[in-house]
Amino acid sequence: MLLLATGCGHTDVPVPLAAPADAGVEGGSGAPDSATTSEPSDGAVLDPPSWGGPCLDDGECDDAIPCTRDSCDPEQHLCHFVGDDGACDDAKYCDGLEVCVPGLGCREGEPVACSDGTPCTIDSCDEASRSCRHVPRDADGDGDPDGNCPGGGDCNDSDPNVSSKAKETCGNGVDDDCDGQVDETDCVSPQYDRCEAPLEVTASGAFVLDASAARLDYAVSCVTANARYRDLVLALVVPEGAPTDVDIAATTSGGGLALAAATQCGDASSEIACSAGGTAQPGVSRLRLRAPPPGTYPVYLLTDSTSPVTVRVDYVDPEPAPSNETCGTAALLTPGAHVTAELAGTTPDLTTACGAAFGDLVYELDLDTTRDVHVHATAKDGYGTPIVSLRSAACVPETAEIGCHAADNVDLFRRALPPGRYYVDAASSGPSDVDVVVDTAPPTTAPPDETCTGAPDLQPNTTVDVPLSNHVDDLQLGCAIGDPDAAYALHLDAASDVRLVEAVTEGDDGAVSLAEATCSATVPLLACGTSDSGLSRAVARNVPPGEYRVVVESSAGDPVSVTALVRAASPDVLVPFSDRCATATEIPATGGSFQGNTANAGDDYSAGCDAAGGSGAPDQMLHLRLDAPRRVVLDGKGSAYSAIFDVRRGPDCPGVEVTNGCSAGYVRDRAYLDLSLEAGEYWIQVDGYDGSSGPWSLDVYVVAG
Repeated sequence: MLLLATGCGHTDVPVPLAAPADAGVEGGSGAPDSATTSEPSDGAVLDPPSWGGPCLDDGECDDAIPCTRDSCDPEQHLCHFVGDDGACDDAKYCDGLEVCVPGLGCREGEPVACSDGTPCTIDSCDEASRSCRHVPRDADGDGDPDGNCPGGGDCNDSDPNVSSKAKETCGNGVDDDCDGQVDETDCVSPQYDRCEAPLEVTASGAFVLDASAARLDYAVSCVTANARYRDLVLALVVPEGAPTDVDIAATTSGGGLALAAATQCGDASSEIACSAGGTAQPGVSRLRLRAPPPGTYPVYLLTDSTSPVTVRVDYVDPEPAPSNETCGTAALLTPGAHVTAELAGTTPDLTTACGAAFGDLVYELDLDTTRDVHVHATAKDGYGTPIVSLRSAACVPETAEIGCHAADNVDLFRRALPPGRYYVDAASSGPSDVDVVVDTAPPTTAPPDETCTGAPDLQPNTTVDVPLSNHVDDLQLGCAIGDPDAAYALHLDAASDVRLVEAVTEGDDGAVSLAEATCSATVPLLACGTSDSGLSRAVARNVPPGEYRVVVESSAGDPVSVTALVRAASPDVLVPFSDRCATATEIPATGGSFQGNTANAGDDYSAGCDAAGGSGAPDQMLHLRLDAPRRVVLDGKGSAYSAIFDVRRGPDCPGVEVTNGCSAGYVRDRAYLDLSLEAGEYWIQVDGYDGSSGPWSLDVYVVAG
């Protein structure tokens, strides 16, 4: 017996007898009643969270849960709610795959389990590489794993001065190099380790020193006592006669450094200067002793690095210490005139969005008329990366910052600054001497892609060249800081998966992001991707229809290109088997997102871009049929191992590798291919570089070429 639905103004609609009379959608809602169970016409009982009340079309079905796809089942005439796990994806790898549960909404998945079951590794999930890290246990941090573990040689993992990588030190009764012998004939006696036998320095020069056999003997104020540090002693001789400054700089790789000077060796209370490497430049330390009286000064060199340390000592003409440390003491900066910001010995006084600085100096810039302003800065040495902040007349508050830029060669550009007083804060990540110059010019007109307002259209699946040389960093959305940017409008007609790809020039750092049309800094970005390897990629899944903004940025302001790859939103496809051609997973004509794991697959095929002699990597196969020429983009970012993606043309599997059709993921951003393919049969082989295997991700976009 059938009833007629009348509550929605329709007649002659068959409704299952078990459906309650009020199970329809009031005001257009087909949400299920948790206390009822729907029964279809064939008598089967349906799961209430997945099924709702009676309906005529999709518009009458809405369970108020954003992650479900709501539709009206044409056979049962009941609302059907299907979870879309992709809509719950938070773009984080380590917290696991989120799932959409009908009736409940998005739920967190199981976090990635990285334990390898052995106490010999420190296991963690690394979000940046989207993979598990298994770092050999090294309790004392000397770079040599515990000798009780495979691959380790440290016979005393509580003493960083003892390891298989250390040198045997003469006369200390310790097996320093873990070879089972003490003070053997190849032992070394540390040079310049104590005040009694320092390295005497009487003139300018460079010295390469080895502290690996030294011990920590002396305390200095700028380094907390740490068993990993060792020290050497220099005896710096300041001659009689005309006053002189002494510039002392130390550099090393793979560790931290500090320099300290005193008047009496071994007497910590006589310290007159101390400088440690900064957070960004730990392997650089520098002291500038200004016109010290004639005499001999002990200089302590501290390092936790086993690498050689280069010390450069220069006796130079005396100069007073910079007096422009603060906004209140700013030095005048004249357009076109170069100044040198000597940052050794300074402290950071102003806060900038472009990162923490070792130290800074402040300059005043006055404009009589509206001008375009370029602030250029370059380090005169290799001791740090320049950081420049342009600030309003308020100067001190963080809100006074108009813009900032950190780069090897800074060009901080602001268009049409009105007349008034401004400040330039010159800083660096290390104790550099930074050349600063300001150039001004008549105001120019902004390009159409300068801001989000009135941004030109970016057609989906079309690559656009973006010249950034005349662009300002005026979109502070959080993906990149201080870099020139441009904005484009992207319109989506339906729920879509969007992958943004920005290509930058060699040596440049890029960023690309997807934002709401308002480009409000208070609204989280839908996607953000950065890279220094030539390609920046950002992914947003199941983006609702509407208008959005694509923002591209470049640290150097060099030309870039950007593509917004767009396809209909689709859930991830799990590839559980597909070990051979006969069981290859089909890629739809529009592409899709695929995930698999080669760990349990067989080694069936080879790849042209594998390591020389590489073999033994298990592989899986996918199949793609093209009925017309297409641009096919395959992105393996997110794979948890060094995956290879190899495109081969059939018709017989595995086919012949197409030109430039093999990409190995041995770089940080994993494998990536952008190919123009003719109509035909293609086989995509998922392999491993140099025998590696594991979980892989592959996003495929098939668009008009």
